[in-house]
Amino acid sequence: MLSTLHAGHVTAGTKRNRRGEQIKKPDCVFAYNAHMRGVDRLDQLLSYYSPLRKTLKWHRKVVLQMLDMAVSNAFLLYQKVGGSRRHIWFRTQVIHSLISAEGRPVEESVSSTPLLHHKASDLSHLTGQHYMEVIPLTPRKAAPTTKCVVCNKRGARFSKHPKFILGRI
Repeated sequence: MLSTLHAGHVTAGTKRNRRGEQIKKPDCVFAYNAHMRGVDRLDQLLSYYSPLRKTLKWHRKVVLQMLDMAVSNAFLLYQKVGGSRRHIWFRTQVIHSLISAEGRPVEESVSSTPLLHHKASDLSHLTGQHYMEVIPLTPRKAAPTTKCVVCNKRGARFSKHPKFILGRI
């Protein structure tokens, strides 16, 4: 380990090995372990619901990582003031508040058409890519379904593409 802050002295710790000898470590390791618990906890919280994907460009990853850290820090503050709900509930509430417009409830502010619906009308920009369109509920259907916009325009009834990831719908 390299450190410009520490002298590099080896210090005996409180733990012992199998032979009963004290384990010796550099002083920078003890300083790291003493002060990095909060960062490790934040990294753990960020790993549960990570929005990062392999295909994103680096600048998008930086922005998403910063937003994710802000939401996780807000969750920790929520817990500190006495909040008892789970992390996923808190994230869902943040998303709903960001989606809602002018203080109206989410159900009123979000239109009934899916976010990707605009891609169904104009297929000129598609070059072999497939996009899912959400088919909303009807009185005869209990659950919403999805269909591939490109395959549907070609007349294919069912499409099973390995590129479809549920997180992108």
